[in-house]
Amino acid sequence: MPQLLLKNPRAKIPAQKNDRSVGVNVVGFLMIFLGMSAFFYFFPFAEDKEQGQLLRISASPLSFNRYLAAHFLFCLCSFVPPWVTLAVLQAAGWNIGFSIGQYAGLFLILAMLGSSFALLLHTWIKKPDNANMLGSSLIIVTSTLSGCFYSFIKSNAVMNLQNGEALQHLFPVIYILALSLMMFGVAYVKLRHDFVKRA
Repeated sequence: MPQLLLKNPRAKIPAQKNDRSVGVNVVGFLMIFLGMSAFFYFFPFAEDKEQGQLLRISASPLSFNRYLAAHFLFCLCSFVPPWVTLAVLQAAGWNIGFSIGQYAGLFLILAMLGSSFALLLHTWIKKPDNANMLGSSLIIVTSTLSGCFYSFIKSNAVMNLQNGEALQHLFPVIYILALSLMMFGVAYVKLRHDFVKRA
């Protein structure tokens, strides 16, 4: 590359394998906002729990599982607005990096992780405001350290997807899904113990 620039200073430098593409930057910047939006969407659930409405709901004919599933699915829909925005930008001719299907999968994984984490904190912390502040702080710190703005390591799962090597590096995706299921399971068991068995 230095020889190319010495011969022709105006030469266009080809993209390197470890360079962050448009898609990696988009996912990185949205990582924090998708995580924090999960706490925003779970706030009504936290208020129901704090005000004792959750105990009444558990004693009503409404299934507790359906009530919790409705909140969780509503929170998962937090990835829809940025996904629609990217679809519109792609239709308008902009380079958005990844395909719409790849974005849907990545956003869904991030939304699942954020929703499970929000449910876990709102389950164990009584005050919704305290859970929101702690959760938002942890999301900002962990997202920054994971490379949402700048990659501290040469390779990560999103960059592997950018380079067409996603199938060779499935462990991070499996790890995130397993962590999400574990957090959801812990929160679900505690909620059933605290509210359904008392109802």
